Amino acid sequence: MSFDALRNIIAQRMRATDQQSGELRIARIFDAWRDILTKLWGVERAVLVEPVSFKEGVLKISTASPAAKQQLTVEQVRLMNELNRRLGGKVVQKLMIVSNGLMTALGVMPIFGAYLFFMATGTILSWGAWYMVLNNVNPDESGWIGYAMFYLTLVVALIGTLSLLELLIRKTISREQMALARDVRTSFRHGVMLAIIAAASLGLAAESLFTWWALLIMLAVAAVIEYLSLVVQQAHRG
Repeated sequence: MSFDALRNIIAQRMRATDQQSGELRIARIFDAWRDILTKLWGVERAVLVEPVSFKEGVLKISTASPAAKQQLTVEQVRLMNELNRRLGGKVVQKLMIVSNGLMTALGVMPIFGAYLFFMATGTILSWGAWYMVLNNVNPDESGWIGYAMFYLTLVVALIGTLSLLELLIRKTISREQMALARDVRTSFRHGVMLAIIAAASLGLAAESLFTWWALLIMLAVAAVIEYLSLVVQQAHRG
């Protein structure tokens, strides 16, 4: 093997090593950024921001939330100092904050758009399944299986309908995208509780056992669950 060929091989190996070390360095910067932002902002808001690239001391950050972009602009010096402290030197010299134009136009992050799509699709299918059970299943012939199918499809359909309706109302009243994850969880929790109360009330009424105090007991249990959920959320934020 000639000396030139050996030199070329060594040069290629060095370039490959430099590339790998550069990729590892960028991954380390991205991981440190996500960890810092999660600790300072919380998971709900941190997921609205994503590091895109790092080149020549400039860390490019993308977000679809105008509120998140504004807060990044206000806190960029603090975030950059914390990031460099974590990295052990002045690695990041500038933050470039850009908007994710497509997602900004849609008004939701991809994960929430997927949630809305699958939830709406599942709700429509559940109502269809309930309608088929209602019209094609004879409870006298199917026994408890028919009743179980009836109430199960009804509960699932009500959960989807009520949670989506509440989420739509919340998003209409407040367009703050940084609270969207919390609104999704809250509306889903409310949808589950209301759907169970509605199905239980229907079942009691079918057996002539429904009373106003039974409804009050179910609402009181739901209120206690909601209170405990808020306490747990507050504890996590603290």
